[in-house]
Amino acid sequence: MSLTLRLNLTIFILMSIIFVIAFFNILDTTADNVRQEVVNNFELSNQIVDAKIKLMRATPIEIIRPYPFVEAAAKQELNLFKLEQFNDIKYVNIELFDTNDKRIASNHDNVTTLTLHIPDKIEKLLLMGFFKPVESVSRPIESGTMRLGKIIVSADTDSELRDLWYKTLSTLTPVMILFMLISFGLSFIISIFIKPIADFLRAVNKGAELDPSHRSGLFRMTHLLRLPKHLQGIHHDLQTSSQKVQDLNNKILHLQEEERRRLSAELHDELGQHLTAIRFEAELIKTAKNLQETQFSAEAIDKIGRDMKDIVRSMLERLRPPDFEIFGLRGAITEMISGWQLRHPQANIVFHFIADLKGIDDAKQLSMYRIVQEGLTNISRHAGSSVVDVTISLVSSDELITIMVIDNGQGCDLTKQVNGFGLKGMRERVASLSGKIVLDSSPGNGMKIIVEIPHKGKSKK
Repeated sequence: MSLTLRLNLTIFILMSIIFVIAFFNILDTTADNVRQEVVNNFELSNQIVDAKIKLMRATPIEIIRPYPFVEAAAKQELNLFKLEQFNDIKYVNIELFDTNDKRIASNHDNVTTLTLHIPDKIEKLLLMGFFKPVESVSRPIESGTMRLGKIIVSADTDSELRDLWYKTLSTLTPVMILFMLISFGLSFIISIFIKPIADFLRAVNKGAELDPSHRSGLFRMTHLLRLPKHLQGIHHDLQTSSQKVQDLNNKILHLQEEERRRLSAELHDELGQHLTAIRFEAELIKTAKNLQETQFSAEAIDKIGRDMKDIVRSMLERLRPPDFEIFGLRGAITEMISGWQLRHPQANIVFHFIADLKGIDDAKQLSMYRIVQEGLTNISRHAGSSVVDVTISLVSSDELITIMVIDNGQGCDLTKQVNGFGLKGMRERVASLSGKIVLDSSPGNGMKIIVEIPHKGKSKK
């Protein structure tokens, strides 16, 4: 069950509970009002009946029976009550009976009653919980010593129940419509606004160990309740990440400045002295006394020019390997190793490349190229002339890409060399790839550089 459906179901249950509470509250209030009206009408009816009975007792029999020796019908005898005048008294039945207990008249004989049907279960509920019976009152009707009949005042239970149910429904109908509108409105709002929250929770729990319901993309309400905690944690992570980004930017600027200083130093040291030598040889050509001296200086200038070309090419390779776009990572590393081998003929290099680079972007591959490049540069600087064997391997698995650069040179003390520019730059580059680097070296035992990079970005087969 999705989070949206859970919330809608929870709201529906809560609204249903509130509606049931409102229903019973309305029913109880309506029952009290109707009951109060029943009691008032019952008391009024008794007072009216008492007054009529007193009037009947005070009326001479000759008026009641104008022909003393002729028996009149009981209905004529009791017509003085005129019960039709009491048709408007609700919830109370006033009934006349003759001396034989035969019903003669009622105040509701000619009144059309409400024909609202009450369900049996509702009627039982009303009778058990909201109906309080009123005992009927019977009074004899006499004139002098002559008994003419009786009058019974009783509560009209059916009328009371019908009015109670009708008034309850009349009050409850707009309440029910209001509750339905509120429920649909809340469901609509949830459908619109809960999706970003669900996506957010899914993203928050993406890297966590989830139970089976999470792995199927389902969420419990407890995760929504933990949302403030998640937001607080994300706020802290954002602050930490912001600080890391700022530190990383500062390091990048520092590395850029270091690289610029390094290039400027090499330009000054390498190209500067070669340009000075060219200028010197050019002056010799100007003052040469014979062709042999001119030819010797020209050959020197040609050699200096080739050296400068190699220097410029080496610098350009550090900025961007020229063969990277054409031959890819493997070809670029192979070309770099060949060039390095020419400059270090005493070294024997073994290169292993067993890696599947499908799905790995060019930026990551270039970073891997730079790691190998920095490893060879480190060997050039610190291995000394004693280096005879260098092993470079780049191997990939389903999870990791492993790069190893191993030499058997003179090694170094890592406690003194670890903060050097080259290794520092390598560490920064590996950190940017979410990888880890291991350095193993000691004086006289060569150096081993092992880099492990997560194989993110590889396309799934």
